[in-house]
Amino acid sequence: PHWRRELVHAGGAARLAPCWRGTPGMAKKKRSGPPKYIGSCGIYVAATGADGLTVLLIHRRSKQVSEPLQLAAPGGIVERAACQAAPASIFGAPAEIDFDLGARNTAVQELREETGITLEDWQGESPEELPVD
Repeated sequence: PHWRRELVHAGGAARLAPCWRGTPGMAKKKRSGPPKYIGSCGIYVAATGADGLTVLLIHRRSKQVSEPLQLAAPGGIVERAACQAAPASIFGAPAEIDFDLGARNTAVQELREETGITLEDWQGESPEELPVD
């Protein structure tokens, strides 16, 4: 979309400040084994253009999801597979789960899919985490 091109190419000086948040615990239990989905995440991006104007990226949710037509940040469902910091051992030990790792990676992926914005590697590796009580 035109707004993204303007944001990213605003005098070559647009600066993105991504912040993410993951919320574990919305797992849907499968008939057997661990649940596939283990939480949700969102990513908030504040972008400052060459003119100094800072905007917060949000979108309106579709009618087909929970909380239809509400304003929201890009985000999605965190899958267990995205949270595997270390693979399962050949001796049967389960894979090590790191929810924060999976939520952060899912948030960056959802930002790219929903907006077309691809974060630089250094931005995607360590976006600020939002504190939520």
